[in-house]
Amino acid sequence: MFPKGELPQPIQSTGLFGELKGVEIPLADFEKLTKIPIVIYYGDNIAKQPTKVWNMDH
Repeated sequence: MFPKGELPQPIQSTGLFGELKGVEIPLADFEKLTKIPIVIYYGDNIAKQPTKVWNMDH
């Protein structure tokens, strides 16, 4: 989620859900989110570049 007006460009992916896109929300709602703890876990299987095989993006 990103504040309105700060949405980055989508990231191309051959995953099942297509390109990876953020969501714009009003600044007031975004600021509320900054007041609560949020944990984000990332795996180590992040693609260096897209491939034609969706589960081979690593």
